Amino acid sequence: MKIKGKVEVYTDYGSKDQKLVCEDNNVIVDGAGEIIVDMLTTTPSLSGIESASAILDTSNYTIQAMTFGKDEEGYKRHAHIDTWSGLDFSWSNSASGGSTPLYFSGAMVFVSANSSPQNPGAVSSIFPSGSQYNILPRYPSPTDKKLELDSETPLNTLVTQSTSTNTYGSLYPATSASHIQNVVNTSGYNNIGHNTNVLLDEVAAGFAPNDGDATLGLGLIQGAFPRGIHSGGTSGGIFADVSQTKPTVGVGASSTTSGNIGCSAIFNSNFNDDYVQSMDISGYLGKVYNEYGVVGSGFTLADHSNIYSSGVVVSALTNFSSTGEVIYQTVIGSGDLGFTNFYGGIYNIGLWALDVKESLKYGVPPYAWVPRSNLRKYKLFSKKSFTKNLAYIQDYGTNAGINNYKDLTLIWRLYF
Repeated sequence: MKIKGKVEVYTDYGSKDQKLVCEDNNVIVDGAGEIIVDMLTTTPSLSGIESASAILDTSNYTIQAMTFGKDEEGYKRHAHIDTWSGLDFSWSNSASGGSTPLYFSGAMVFVSANSSPQNPGAVSSIFPSGSQYNILPRYPSPTDKKLELDSETPLNTLVTQSTSTNTYGSLYPATSASHIQNVVNTSGYNNIGHNTNVLLDEVAAGFAPNDGDATLGLGLIQGAFPRGIHSGGTSGGIFADVSQTKPTVGVGASSTTSGNIGCSAIFNSNFNDDYVQSMDISGYLGKVYNEYGVVGSGFTLADHSNIYSSGVVVSALTNFSSTGEVIYQTVIGSGDLGFTNFYGGIYNIGLWALDVKESLKYGVPPYAWVPRSNLRKYKLFSKKSFTKNLAYIQDYGTNAGINNYKDLTLIWRLYF
């Protein structure tokens, strides 16, 4: 069997303004062959064991998730590090802790007003802090097991520094620091290789171990997708200086004054829509529809009419027997796109099949979709790396691109 695939990315998909942004082939990795071998070598004798017979269900050996990421170095830059500066400014000025909110509770990047030589003095949404390095992802290989080899953010180092220097006193309790450091080191976030989704629930993700810790905003350093609209979304801001994060400065949707810049917006996640929650804490976007039009495990169509555009939808045309084409489609909402751009954007995407051998260590199938504590373990099936950020946006004078993101429709076709 020879498996091929290609990726298409559109704006305004299905409308008269539909535009093809990108179309290119993907890389089928060795994990695809391993999944097929696992399926073919699973003993049929399990059918006689009631507690194990579900292992033979062929759906266990299909593509179940999609992930998004960027280059390895990007996890140590952009909002992953700049947000700490903004939070530090709040903590140092006693702006957080308990019922006192942060000055700016959102993702932050700090840039120069003249960041763009093509547009000096403008509000920059495309030259985030820390972007002056080789931002391209590593070259894809059939031996890849994840999108990038490493995805460690500065959080571990920053937590260690704050504990040893006691910079923030009671506003950053040492017990919480120790707990969060343990979460960072044992959760797998450091080497998962793609963007995580801890803002779905900072408590469940381990970033708010004690009452009131959520106000510290440490999940904002890990990132990298906003909360859903019913949870108020998540703010993102581009500033020239930390002092601009103070409410008294009054940074609005967009402003440029005296060579300084400041713009902010609230981003609502499509993936983290409170009625769907199709992306788990680890950043795996689940399959909400299978190829037979059946709602995926853990998702119920009756509760939300927008489920079709929130997760991975799998489909096949009537000529599948002759073409072997299976389509994996999702919509990256404008809110998810804009917010993740604070963290370095999207240069890598991956398709993941269920890794039954690993998942069996935590229970037997069927595996329900539980985004806050997903027992499913995955194996990379296919990946695509881009040379241009899918979250790229252009500014126009004082009209910040931060306000102009559009949904992207991603269509991934595999030919079996």
